[in-house]
Amino acid sequence: MADQAGLQLIDARYFMFLLSPLYWLTRHRPGIAAMTEAQKRELVIRAHHVPAAPLNGLLAAIFAAETPLGHWVRFPWGTSILGVFRKP
Repeated sequence: MADQAGLQLIDARYFMFLLSPLYWLTRHRPGIAAMTEAQKRELVIRAHHVPAAPLNGLLAAIFAAETPLGHWVRFPWGTSILGVFRKP
């Protein structure tokens, strides 16, 4: 698609690598399959709230530590991908 827009891919990297196991665990915990649709909707609403300050601070610190590390290490996976493109 990028080439159709006249863009050239310069670099692509995964990020959110360090937090991806936690992300996976929260999405695959036992019991979700047995929930009603209303319970699933409520879970989604709760999951999108900002966590308590101490937990949020810890998660932010982990993410902040990953940013400089990502300049030196190419992560094999992540929950997000960053693409850098150039228009020739």
